[in-house]
Amino acid sequence: MRKVSCIIILAIVISILTGCGALLIGSRPNYQEAQANYEEEVIAKLQEELDKLEPHVRVVVEEYHETGREDDYWKYAVLNYESDDIDEWYTKDYNSETAIDLKDRLHLVYEKICENNKTFRYSSNGKEIEIFMLRNSALHVNGKEHDYDYYEHDEKDWKGTTLYIDDEMVYLDHYSSKKSDSKKKDSSGTGGSSSGGAPGKSGSRSSKTDPYDVYEFDDGDEFADEWAEEFGDGDWEEGWDDAYEYWEENN
Repeated sequence: MRKVSCIIILAIVISILTGCGALLIGSRPNYQEAQANYEEEVIAKLQEELDKLEPHVRVVVEEYHETGREDDYWKYAVLNYESDDIDEWYTKDYNSETAIDLKDRLHLVYEKICENNKTFRYSSNGKEIEIFMLRNSALHVNGKEHDYDYYEHDEKDWKGTTLYIDDEMVYLDHYSSKKSDSKKKDSSGTGGSSSGGAPGKSGSRSSKTDPYDVYEFDDGDEFADEWAEEFGDGDWEEGWDDAYEYWEENN
């Protein structure tokens, strides 16, 4: 009799715990459903806009991340961009017509991405999920054979546009830093240009016309702290070591 009573009590406890678990699960928002709707309504619209441009850039949702606050239900989408025809604009010539043309085209792509980067809200199980694109000042496009990086800089000491192909700088339209500003007063040579010309002819990130102002930093830790997020595509911790290594290579 005692054994039967124990079994009955145990069954009741399990039933209660199972019900509570179901209640907790049911109260959480359905992320997969929200993400599917986000891709249908936001990513699909962005892709339609990009399909009108050349080169043809394809949006790939790499993954989603939570912001870390359980009660907020915020997520951000990590996007990659690919293109089957961008290699038609491949060049190694610094500030060439091809480089300028590609820079202008990628500017339009970047604009469309920014225009469509609006917070998407979706209600699920009485909770509101908000999804947005992880945005930074760079656009990276993977071609079939080459990689392309387009940057729009709008910092205090650096404003302008740069374009890299396979990590080689092929376009620079403006350079403004403390060093270059002082050089402008002394000479019209490699000191820089206020109207869009390149301050020096170089094809790599290790040139004196560095978009990260690496030569302004005497301390690698300070440089890494400043630029870690840029090197990590929005992830400060992921980018810190790469930023520090970049400083070491250029000092």
